[in-house]
Amino acid sequence: MTKSNIDKNIDRIATVLLAQSGCQSNDLVALIGNGNEASNHQALVSWLAARFENIDTVELTTQEAATKLTDYLQEQYSLSAKRCTAGMPDARSVLPAHYLTVNECRGLSRAIYHQLSRTINKSILDAAICLGESAEADPVDCIYEWVQQKHLTYIFYPAELALPLAHAFANELEIRCSLEEL
Repeated sequence: MTKSNIDKNIDRIATVLLAQSGCQSNDLVALIGNGNEASNHQALVSWLAARFENIDTVELTTQEAATKLTDYLQEQYSLSAKRCTAGMPDARSVLPAHYLTVNECRGLSRAIYHQLSRTINKSILDAAICLGESAEADPVDCIYEWVQQKHLTYIFYPAELALPLAHAFANELEIRCSLEEL
């Protein structure tokens, strides 16, 4: 078994999973990739290679990979069932921190929107996100502004911030909507 055979099977499975997922833009990059991939397909390849690096991937089936991916994404999407209390990565880490670039902020913004849209009706979500903005405001742009204001850093890769940020933004939306009701 050669490395190219492994890569071909993972690439084939990633192509099938992407076609089945219906994900748009680069939604998966910050959810399952390292956060620096250029496309959903590359993020899926990275995720599959990392998850199945210790098994013979020539034997890996699309169904097995789809089950693992579905389980992982369900865990990521379960924002209301559990709240992240760990917060952002520790800034006192011995490893150097990297500030988010504009493109990384945009990728995280799309990932946050994608995560929230899996658990909240999109029209309600869009209204809550753009509360106080013009009627033509883009929800992802509103999230992008919020992410940029945080001046965040990451240690290993930008995607490590996706889940904590989604939880923090969901909490802020709850507060924002409850204050609007008063």
